[in-house]
Amino acid sequence: MDYAKGKNNLASIRLTRYILGYKAYIYRLIKAFIISIKVFPAVFAEPSSYGVGEINFKGDGVISTRPKISYGESFELAWSKALKNKTSKEFHRFHYCRHRAALYSFGASIAQNRFPDMEMVECGVWYGLLANFTLERFKQRGINQKFNLIDLFGINTESYKVIGEKKKEYEDQSIYKAVQERFSEHNVKIHQGFIPDVFKSEAIRRINHVSFLSCDLNNVKAETDAFNYFEPKMPIGGILYIDDYGCQGYESTKEFYDIFFKDKFIPLKSLHSSCLAIKVKN
Repeated sequence: MDYAKGKNNLASIRLTRYILGYKAYIYRLIKAFIISIKVFPAVFAEPSSYGVGEINFKGDGVISTRPKISYGESFELAWSKALKNKTSKEFHRFHYCRHRAALYSFGASIAQNRFPDMEMVECGVWYGLLANFTLERFKQRGINQKFNLIDLFGINTESYKVIGEKKKEYEDQSIYKAVQERFSEHNVKIHQGFIPDVFKSEAIRRINHVSFLSCDLNNVKAETDAFNYFEPKMPIGGILYIDDYGCQGYESTKEFYDIFFKDKFIPLKSLHSSCLAIKVKN
């Protein structure tokens, strides 16, 4: 009798656990359905890319149901100018890059504070969204930072055939003039040419000390050439920003930088895509 009762009790306990687990599953399913009703229209709606849907990481392949982080009025003013000044009306689709802009600017601010007399370099510019935003932030604080922008700016784009549709954006030769106008209020030198050939120019050879290096070249060969050229010019404590570090399709870029993360650099912060690292060894 005791054995039978115990067996029945055990079966009852298992049944109860099953029912509770099933209820919890149904609850999560209903909750997910409710969230999807609220979120997905905002994700796919045009306004969600620019301040309505609050889907911060959509462009990086991550959907967040949490409210966007408020960075403050000065941040938003600088970011709005970086998106809208002398750029395409379609640039609102890059609203999700706010988190990248915050990381980039954070790294540049560390570098500027530690090495105020050194120069900064960005390899892979396009319209210079992140650099423009960061220099606007510096300007708000009265900082006149020396900055170098290196890119093809619309010329010799046959090297981008593998990129497909993106090539149409990169081969626009009006980019160079737009960048000149966008950065006209800042202490910026613009270097147009193919990496690594452009490094032979006298203007770039004069860059001896680099506190902050940004690489966003969408190509591991170009990233390797840029990093190998400028890394020796960086002091211990210099900051490296890698835009494609965690991006799908750029695994070879991550593998290249991971070699240096074992010894010479330590990652400070890595988002779903971009990564910030500090140099700790020559």
